[in-house]
Amino acid sequence: MTSKVITLAEKRNEILSIFDKTTDMHIQNGLHSEYCLIQKYWNRPIIDALVNHVHAPAGKMMVLGSFLGITETAMAGCFDEITGVDLENFYPASLLPNNVKFHKANLDSCSWELPNEFYDVVMMVEVLEHLMWSPISLLKWISKHCSIFAVTTPDDREWPVLDDLPYMRHTHFSTIPPAFEGASGNPEPMKHCKQYTQEEFIELLSFCGFKLLELKRVGEGGHQMLAICTPR
Repeated sequence: MTSKVITLAEKRNEILSIFDKTTDMHIQNGLHSEYCLIQKYWNRPIIDALVNHVHAPAGKMMVLGSFLGITETAMAGCFDEITGVDLENFYPASLLPNNVKFHKANLDSCSWELPNEFYDVVMMVEVLEHLMWSPISLLKWISKHCSIFAVTTPDDREWPVLDDLPYMRHTHFSTIPPAFEGASGNPEPMKHCKQYTQEEFIELLSFCGFKLLELKRVGEGGHQMLAICTPR
């Protein structure tokens, strides 16, 4: 007798409830309250869409741009292990589930290293547009190390024009140079370096080895593009 495969979609309400409670707790504690409110517009609908593509029990998940680990906390009960990746560890350690760990990496450089493991899910929310150097090597690495990739970035046609900083990239992704040894990344990490139209975003993912499963809009006003992909 085979055991039933449970989809994460069947656990959707449980996952979203944990997400809401964790977010509200950080807001009440005054821990980056403004960012946590934004997460309700960004990450909640992303999780809601993502769970339709993942079976449980699942093995490993990676979150690129982990920050406070709210998504990791919400998804922890569905994975054996979750790894958050960021420039530095912002996790409130006492609040994290035991199966959530942190890996430090500067993705806007040529020296980033990620665990050489295979992930059921890799999630990268609002990171792509902050990278000064070409994202191609990172995206190709992801395409070889996961089953499902969920990634968001704002639509350039619906976002403020990049015109206030000299290092902004206005050209096609194929012309952006890769980082070189000693190259510094985005000097103002909270600002965007490169914004993608919907057409270029899909082209970039295809070029890096992904097949698009779902494309939808998230965020207040629906200006962020969410792509859920699988490697070809």
